[in-house]
Amino acid sequence: MPVWVKVCGLTRLQDVEAAVAAGADAVGLVMAPESPRYVTPDHARKLASHARALAPGVAVVGVFTQTDAGLLLSAARAVGVDLVQLHGQQSGRTRWSLERAGFPCIRVLWPAEQGQQAPATHDFALPEGEQPLGWEPDSCGPPRAFLLDRRSGRRQGGTGLSHPVAWAAWWVRRLSAHAPVVLAGGLSPDNVASYLDHARPWGVDASSALEVPGCPGVKDPGRIRAFVQAVREWENEHGT
Repeated sequence: MPVWVKVCGLTRLQDVEAAVAAGADAVGLVMAPESPRYVTPDHARKLASHARALAPGVAVVGVFTQTDAGLLLSAARAVGVDLVQLHGQQSGRTRWSLERAGFPCIRVLWPAEQGQQAPATHDFALPEGEQPLGWEPDSCGPPRAFLLDRRSGRRQGGTGLSHPVAWAAWWVRRLSAHAPVVLAGGLSPDNVASYLDHARPWGVDASSALEVPGCPGVKDPGRIRAFVQAVREWENEHGT
């Protein structure tokens, strides 16, 4: 199965065009007001429509940190997203409400805070009962996918921080028993092949590493092309 590639944090029509032209499977639109990549629902709807006009099969992912199920559902409907990425402390009940309304959810998890030590090998044990931030009780059922991200203080995404490779590989293996795993956190054209080699996630997600330096939300078309190309070259090499 090909690796699912998502380019996130798009704010401009030309960035959407670059992602679609590069062959991305999904575009991520951040509707979290605290993010420097925030787009209003009205603008997100324009970006989503533009993506679908260019490539009808591309998935539009709405990224939210809000916890109110009613507000989330209203925004998801207004924009017309295909998937909702829960990038905050939303409850399992909120996710259940969205999925019942026809919006499959990607549940973001943060298993490692900045400064935690990576394991020496892929095989290591965590203290009994330790779960990543964002984990929901089993009674909620698995989401459509997990997204493994990296925090920095209060910032829950778009930090540019990457996971230690061995740490990411262990968590991808552990979480894949429950749902497909999308790896995020500092992925770039230069390092994505290494993470694919070691972690073998179902999908990958990139945002800040594809931007013009110092300009959050302004994507570099060349970086987008290079990122997607690096993933596709890895697939060809490994027969995926």
